[in-house]
Amino acid sequence: MSRPDTHALGVLLEREEAARDEAKLAYQRALEVRMRAANQLQMLIDYRGDYVARWTQQFRQGGGPEILRTYRELRVKLDQAIEQQQGTVAGTEAQVQRCHQALVAAETRSAAVRKLIERRDAEHTRREDKQARKEMDEIAQRLGWQAARRAGFGAATASSSTFGEL
Repeated sequence: MSRPDTHALGVLLEREEAARDEAKLAYQRALEVRMRAANQLQMLIDYRGDYVARWTQQFRQGGGPEILRTYRELRVKLDQAIEQQQGTVAGTEAQVQRCHQALVAAETRSAAVRKLIERRDAEHTRREDKQARKEMDEIAQRLGWQAARRAGFGAATASSSTFGEL
């Protein structure tokens, strides 16, 4: 990739790989946020279940209207908190999907640039090989002509000396 024709592509590849790395980090952060939100939701659901079980036990032992009102108020607040957290989880899921799509797009772009560089390198190597073969063919042809001239000159010298002896 040190060839001048691929230098700009090398710079582009570095930029695309940096963007891919950023997208990967954003995706990982989104996954972590989603996991924390889901864990918080589960904790709220578990707490509500424990709360209902505990108060159900309390009501069996008897309780006045004030205790019932307090139970209902807290139960409503717990239900609201759970609904809100479900919305948060849904939002984090949407963010995970957006980050995943951005990551796939960034990986695709960096792979495309890498492939283009490979194609350019292969084309450059093919042209260099073709040029080298052409030069070798020209050298072989010149050497063949030189050998033919020497052989022709040697034959002419040999024939003239043969004629000179007669």
